[in-house]
Amino acid sequence: MANERTDSVWKTVLLVFGIIFSIVLVPGLILGIPVGGVITSLTSATSRESIQTMTKEANLSETIYEMLMDEILSEDNKIDDIKQEFWEEIVRDSITVEKVDEIVTVLIDSAYSGTKPEIKLSEIVAGLRKGLDELRKNGFHDLYSAWADGTDSKYFSAEFVQSFRTEIEDGLLSDYADYGAASVEELKSLYEKQNGAGSFSQLLDEYADEFNDVWESEFADEFDKMFDEMTDDMDREFNETVYEAIRDPDVRMVFDSLNEISQKSSTVKFVIYAIFLGAVLLLLVCYWFGTAGFVVPAVALILGGILCKLLTLSERYILNQVNQAIAEEPGLEGMTKPVFDIARGILAPIFDGISRFGTITIGMGVLLVLLAILKGILKKNVVTADQ
Repeated sequence: MANERTDSVWKTVLLVFGIIFSIVLVPGLILGIPVGGVITSLTSATSRESIQTMTKEANLSETIYEMLMDEILSEDNKIDDIKQEFWEEIVRDSITVEKVDEIVTVLIDSAYSGTKPEIKLSEIVAGLRKGLDELRKNGFHDLYSAWADGTDSKYFSAEFVQSFRTEIEDGLLSDYADYGAASVEELKSLYEKQNGAGSFSQLLDEYADEFNDVWESEFADEFDKMFDEMTDDMDREFNETVYEAIRDPDVRMVFDSLNEISQKSSTVKFVIYAIFLGAVLLLLVCYWFGTAGFVVPAVALILGGILCKLLTLSERYILNQVNQAIAEEPGLEGMTKPVFDIARGILAPIFDGISRFGTITIGMGVLLVLLAILKGILKKNVVTADQ
């Protein structure tokens, strides 16, 4: 009898504490769950893998590639003598999104760890060299055909073809000035009249061969010299430049902080989940594992999870604010989409993490409700069996 009275007193005391803790813990859980979701998502987002995922989500490589192409193929960087379509083909074959993505991945890894990058640009140079090697081998015949037969040049601009035509024709008229011809057509007529039909075509072939020899030697020398300068220690110098930027104190402070937060991510998650589970267990004990002990924390967990879900709705608003800020910033016209993609790539994993955290807490709440129902059913069956 004394033991039953003692148990009753303890249950009453625990119930009083349960009510007190409910007043404190239920609002704390409801408001703390979204905060916990934000904290766990932010700590997870600081890992190397998450940053790499963010760059994929943000289409960062594609954005950099398009900006790079726009700069290389802009009017300011146009090569006057080379046909723009051919030059663009060479550049796009040599510099691809995949290669830019590889460089971005190496850069992020190096910046995150503070190690010297090993970026290989030689493949890009090799692609440029391959395209221009085609020009070296076939360029003169293409140019000569454009002059002699009037065909469209694959490699050279119309202005360069015209300058070549002028140079060839002036050279012919100068070398054979004794014929007194005022044009190439007149020179052809006079030359064949003196040397026989078809002789002028043979003369042009010999003339072209001389020009071709000069082309091969001069172009080859310039070609090889240009690429020798590009490839000599290029990878080493580029990587050293990048490494110097990576070691900048401001850059190191950012990435070292991210690294440190990432290393503590598991601990932070453990503490947050331990606090929530501890609060649930405390309420269960205080209500002596009664129905209220399951339902009270379940309601808090479900409401907190719903707040997490509602919090994710602010992502669109934040992105719209970013777009508006960029649109109003002088000098950044036309950058709305790239900045939007980058902002979305950064925010999407964070809000996905918050949403997952909300799903977990809602699931925990539903589980507690199901356990309360199961407990009620079992208790009812036991009472029925005793009767």
